[in-house]
Amino acid sequence: MQLTISHSTAIIMWSTISAAALLLVLPVNTMAFEVKCEKSPMIAKVNQDAEVQCKAELHGDRVFYVFWKKNDTTLEKYLSSARRRRQADKPSRFELKEHLIQNGDFTLFINRVETFDEGTYDYVVATKTKHRKGSVQLKVRGNSDPETVPLRVHAILVLPLIVALLAFCSIAIAHSLKKQRAVIGPVSPQEESQKIPV
Repeated sequence: MQLTISHSTAIIMWSTISAAALLLVLPVNTMAFEVKCEKSPMIAKVNQDAEVQCKAELHGDRVFYVFWKKNDTTLEKYLSSARRRRQADKPSRFELKEHLIQNGDFTLFINRVETFDEGTYDYVVATKTKHRKGSVQLKVRGNSDPETVPLRVHAILVLPLIVALLAFCSIAIAHSLKKQRAVIGPVSPQEESQKIPV
């Protein structure tokens, strides 16, 4: 018995097989995701905690891995397929929060910022099918920088100088008036008697 397939049936079968093959090859979500970071350069202060804020708009996808680097040195990473373990003898000041990453927020947290933390921070964030790269600039301000000194500290430093300047001006004016009075003031009787020849 010979099996015969009509031309139209063959076309339908071929279309079905092709569509199934495309579904296996192509990712389910073909929309590229965007990354939004806080305006660069970000400002951090010495001895205070800071956040290098970045978030991926995943459109329903999930983060597969995240890497943060500075000067080609990996500061922190996240891998969805492995549990992150931190060695007890090597504590890190850099941290990623897993519960935020699940929502696309891969902000890098820095504990107790130091002056050498200033520089360019490079990131790579990826889903299973797509990835994005970028960088963020971080500026570190010291406690003595003008932007970090409170206004009341400036007032405490400047007020004594103003008082000293006013005191100096008052003394100078009083001394000047005293000299003027000595020059144009009335002549005493004793001075008149000293001028009359004996």
